[in-house]
Amino acid sequence: MKSLTDLALKTAQLPSLPELVNDLQILIDQDKEINVIAELLATDASLSARVIELANTAFYGNQNVTKIFDAIHLIGLSKLLLMVRTAYTIEILKSVDGARIDMRKFWIKSYTAALISQRLGNRIHYPQADSLYTSGLLMYIGELIYSLLPPHIQLDKMDPFELAAAQLSLWQFPSFIVESIRYTASPVLTADQFALPAAVVHITDSVINKEQVNPDEEAMLLTQLTEAEIDNIYNEVKSLGVSGKKPLN
Repeated sequence: MKSLTDLALKTAQLPSLPELVNDLQILIDQDKEINVIAELLATDASLSARVIELANTAFYGNQNVTKIFDAIHLIGLSKLLLMVRTAYTIEILKSVDGARIDMRKFWIKSYTAALISQRLGNRIHYPQADSLYTSGLLMYIGELIYSLLPPHIQLDKMDPFELAAAQLSLWQFPSFIVESIRYTASPVLTADQFALPAAVVHITDSVINKEQVNPDEEAMLLTQLTEAEIDNIYNEVKSLGVSGKKPLN
């Protein structure tokens, strides 16, 4: 399976993330001052604007932030790094040519999954519920990679969640996100520290694909969620009218 996954990723040839992501990781690892990190982000005006926009959302108390330094201080470095990595990943995926799927439907499903995962995490008071948003957002990228592959590659033998996890691992996403997606189909098979987020992502998948996937009993036990709570969250998200153009966190 691993060799087939490696072949698929090599064939799809999705580009690496920009060097800025690696530079940001190095600065954070070296415990550099926020002003140094702010100078790096300022080299990408669009990214800086998105970081400031995030700092001004309800999640951070609707602050009146206008400077990138203040936005970084408010968001925190670990969340900043994940946000930057995710933002560039979305840019890459949205620029893909040759995909044989309806991209609008793909992004509607992805953003819906992101919101459901985050809200499920909030419901169970999971401390990294905002990171579950990213897990939900990226959990279906294996389907996009599938659509880039020629027919002679044995698609029926590949797990789309394993494919997604392998690509996200190449892009150096945190293990929390990689493993929660890798074990979406069977959350109880992952390591203990990843079992609960994998269970949340599994339940998200069961909500998104109601006709094909039934929620695993073990996942329900892990999260202690009821079917009524899950249905309520799904209906809340559905009422938002996700467009597939922009995440609604």
